[in-house]
Amino acid sequence: NTVRYMSNKGSATRIAVVAVSGDGEGNDEE
Repeated sequence: NTVRYMSNKGSATRIAVVAVSGDGEGNDEE
């Protein structure tokens, strides 16, 4: 999941959110 975000957004913050949320989708963007 984290790899996907690194390639898509490249934002460490996003990865951190996913890690904390444990969701892997990050619907916060939408």
